[in-house]
Amino acid sequence: MSKHLQKLCALVLVCCAWLGSSTAFGQVNLQQSPYTENFDALSSGYPTGWSGLRLAGSGTIGQALAPTVSDGSATSGAVYSVGLDTDRALGTLASGSTMPAFGAAFTNNTGNTLNQIKISAMMEQWKSGSRDDHHEVVKFAYSLNATSLDDANATWIEKTELDLVEILTTTKVAAAVNGNDAANRTAISLDLGGISWAEGTTLWIRWADADNVGSDGMYAVDDFKIEFESGSTTPAIFAPSSLNLGETIIEKAQTGSYTFTATNLKAPVKVTADAPFLVSKTAGGTYAAEIEFTAAELASEATVYVKVSPSTFGVVNGNITHTSTGAATVTVAATVISHSPYAQDFNTCTGNATIAGGWMQYSVTGDQTWACTTFGTPGTDGKMTNAVQMSGFASGNQENEDWLISPALDLAGFDIPVVSFNYRTKFAGDGLKVMVSTNYSGTGAPSAATWTELVSLPADEADEWKLLENLGLLDYKSANTYVAFVYTSTTESAPRWTLDNFEVKGVANYLSTSNIVMNFPETAAGSTSDAMKFTFSAVGFDENVVLSAPANFELSKDGTTYAATLTYTAAEAAANNEVFVRFAPSATAHLYTGAVTFTSGETVITRGMLSGSSLLKSNTLDVVTWNMKWFGATGQGPSNEELQFENAKKVIEHLNADIIGVQEVADDAKIAELAAATGYTYITKPVTGQQQIGFLYKADVVTVRKDKVLLSKLFNDIKAGTTNLTDYPTGDELFWASGRLPYMVEFEANIDGAKQRIHVINLHAKANGDNSDLDYQRRQYDAKVLSDSLAAQYGNVNLILLGDFNDDVDVSVVGTNQKSSFDVFVADEANYSTLTLDLSKADKVTYESGSLRSFLDHIFISNELTDEYVASSIAIEEQLLNLIPNFRSTTSDHLPVSARFTVTNTTYPVAVAFSQASVSKTEDAGTFTVSLTVAEAVATAQTVTIAPKAGATASAADYTIAGAENGTVTVTIPANATTASFDVTIVDDTETEEAELVVFEITGASNGLEIGTAKTFTLTIEANDAPTGIADGTKGQFSIYPTIVNGGNIKLQLPERVAQTAKVNMVVYSTEGRNVLSVNGTQAAAQNALNSKVATLPAGIYMVLIETGKEYFQTKMVRH
Repeated sequence: MSKHLQKLCALVLVCCAWLGSSTAFGQVNLQQSPYTENFDALSSGYPTGWSGLRLAGSGTIGQALAPTVSDGSATSGAVYSVGLDTDRALGTLASGSTMPAFGAAFTNNTGNTLNQIKISAMMEQWKSGSRDDHHEVVKFAYSLNATSLDDANATWIEKTELDLVEILTTTKVAAAVNGNDAANRTAISLDLGGISWAEGTTLWIRWADADNVGSDGMYAVDDFKIEFESGSTTPAIFAPSSLNLGETIIEKAQTGSYTFTATNLKAPVKVTADAPFLVSKTAGGTYAAEIEFTAAELASEATVYVKVSPSTFGVVNGNITHTSTGAATVTVAATVISHSPYAQDFNTCTGNATIAGGWMQYSVTGDQTWACTTFGTPGTDGKMTNAVQMSGFASGNQENEDWLISPALDLAGFDIPVVSFNYRTKFAGDGLKVMVSTNYSGTGAPSAATWTELVSLPADEADEWKLLENLGLLDYKSANTYVAFVYTSTTESAPRWTLDNFEVKGVANYLSTSNIVMNFPETAAGSTSDAMKFTFSAVGFDENVVLSAPANFELSKDGTTYAATLTYTAAEAAANNEVFVRFAPSATAHLYTGAVTFTSGETVITRGMLSGSSLLKSNTLDVVTWNMKWFGATGQGPSNEELQFENAKKVIEHLNADIIGVQEVADDAKIAELAAATGYTYITKPVTGQQQIGFLYKADVVTVRKDKVLLSKLFNDIKAGTTNLTDYPTGDELFWASGRLPYMVEFEANIDGAKQRIHVINLHAKANGDNSDLDYQRRQYDAKVLSDSLAAQYGNVNLILLGDFNDDVDVSVVGTNQKSSFDVFVADEANYSTLTLDLSKADKVTYESGSLRSFLDHIFISNELTDEYVASSIAIEEQLLNLIPNFRSTTSDHLPVSARFTVTNTTYPVAVAFSQASVSKTEDAGTFTVSLTVAEAVATAQTVTIAPKAGATASAADYTIAGAENGTVTVTIPANATTASFDVTIVDDTETEEAELVVFEITGASNGLEIGTAKTFTLTIEANDAPTGIADGTKGQFSIYPTIVNGGNIKLQLPERVAQTAKVNMVVYSTEGRNVLSVNGTQAAAQNALNSKVATLPAGIYMVLIETGKEYFQTKMVRH
């Protein structure tokens, strides 16, 4: 789970859980019949005596469960306050982790033993189950000796008459339904006779849910009642404890009602309401602060109608008291929420039928509608608030037209009315239209009225909150103005729109602008970019309005004449003006930024943000990390592989980076194809698993010097059982994601002739699975081993560490405020800089899949690269979300992260090596030259020391080296030269002897050089009196190196007189005389054939015979 997801989950729990006690305080004291409960006050917690808990499941048994708000769409096991608007019911949904029970405790305070009671309620189904072959039942039971809802020692007696039995038994899809519909509810009742409920004792009742196969339905109880004969003669009044009148607009009347009963009355019942609440006996009657019911009127249940017209905003509370001679006073706590039509933050919006504050949603087409959401703007505590949201996506894109309409706005008294609101959009599709009307009726189809479009907001992939402020309503001042948001989607695209913090206010003047957040393409100093445009209106200003551009940007009214400032008269500014903006950098810098300033008299307003870079990519080394999400895989990642390929091509071309570290590559051929299509070269070395890592790089900018899979020897030793890791959190074989080891390439960058070597490490760390704590510990251990290894082996090199770390860097995605699993690098500020740290602290994200949002992709640099890093160049390539439609689902769930570097010209030692590996000479060859090659010219003269290696069979008597002292020669390489040489003279003697060998080795080089890989040269000296015919290989005329072979790299060593290009016939025999190989061709062809064949030969001794015209040679070869 990501850090940001954890924050979100905590928020959802807070927002969705009613902030009341999850357990009852005491019991229900039964004195008079009937007892009733409609559960409409669940916003304050359970009614007195009621409670809920986890009765079974994998979660904590017995844990109290607060009623969670739902409209039936919830999927988690819980106890729910379910319903639409203020009409609530108490419900349950079971899951494997939570099988709830809810119920109540009733204490018999009637003064008598009760032998018969009647329990009745309305059973409602609010969600259908996914299986038509399993019918769900929430079982009812009661107990007269229980002490709690989950008392396992009590006697619980089940009664099927009150079971909550699934109604929608033919459905196969789990979906919310309206439990208030007649088809989805049924009355249940139980006449419980033959009991002995003693006075002062407690009766417990409960409904216990169980997890069914598939997705469970949601079942609820409403309008609960207990009736009995008490035998008491004391006057008593029975009424609900609370009345929730819902929400209304300030000064707009809101009505509701409740019923009450009374027994044994000696006088009428007075019902008195606190202001501003009023009461009446009839819905259409006269409302007053006090009314009176006679005993005759209360012979049966009576209804009290309540009206309130709040004059203040917020929650309005008042008590409605019921008094009668001899009876205890009974109070109903009345509540209404009053909203201003001019300001709505939607924080009380919790259902999906009626939007808060008098707002209305109207669906023209499609099943999806505007609804409340808990994903609103962050509050002052940083947690998300509630908002309203619309999406036409439901198991695919659906066609929709849906209106969200404000309450009536009386704008007649406003000077200049303006509207502002926050909005957030995700996914490509139609824009959101903001409309206004002065003749809408307030109900019914909006098509019956005249609507004018104020603005159309474009959909994008940014999924970030934006503010549209000061949208003018001056032309629509009326006593009956409505603002509407019109959403449309098609079967091709269905964006998601979220709205919050709607506000209408009156101002003396205002400035309204279109979006002025503009990021210009790179532009060289001294030149100008293409223009972008924005519009503005400045209404109500008395003086000229002056627009000023930030430094290095210019403005124009006509797109031709540009200046740093533009001046408009007050009348001109009040119109809808189009302004052209261009980037005109005067000098080279990574980033120029600034806002556009609007000045009129003493009023100064800044809007937007302009940005541009004059540091061209061609002058920097640009490095990127990108997880490509199962690139090239079949059945993994994006379903349309061809589209993923084309989108990945767009990404690579758009990034235009020099080095791109990629992760989750599943097909090497596909990534090679992508490299070829974009002009890149791809390099990789296989690691364990399907998800490979590698680098795309521009070969004309960087060259590869070396590459290496880090920690591979350690991992191989672990697999071989020859070493182990102390205290590794789990099996050693799972080290570094089971062998998905970091991959390092040493690049040499060349930017305009400046060269610098950089070691770039690409990693893909262990992901978080079912046991995220263990995964965290594994990553932490892996990171420590890598850190120690880098410190020991690469402590002073230019190092970039990048990849998918599967963790954040400021705070881990695992746990609460836990350090990153890569804190060993983050905290080591003396040696590393975490380039992505500030972005992480700003709550940026690179990874998003469903509700999971995290920052997982990072770049670190060693302190050796601090000066080369272009300050503030680290960036998440968020523009790709708008460049590529539905990027997250069609391309990758990770965004690339980039950083830029200058290149410091650095002089490195140049490799020097022998030009050839070996030569064979006869004794009479005389003097010959041995050549050295330098990889590139060095400006100053250099020297190389060469000496024979120990173990030579040729001695100083067999050859001499010109200029050598004690067998060692120092060769001078002139300035700017790329070759050098020394002479060797072979001494001819008259002895018949075996071939003699000496290996010369480069043992030292001056500061401008480094010893290359070809640092040895082998000289074979052959006797010059070899007879014609078969030459014995043991005499040195013909040999194979090495004599004992395991695989390839075999070299044939024939006398120098046998020309390299001459045709030879080679035959290889086993000791049994079987011909295992026959070759006809050059020495090279014979050698290659032998190398290919030897790997397939069984162990043993083989004879190798070669015919070269008149001569025959033979030797033996041992296959190990």
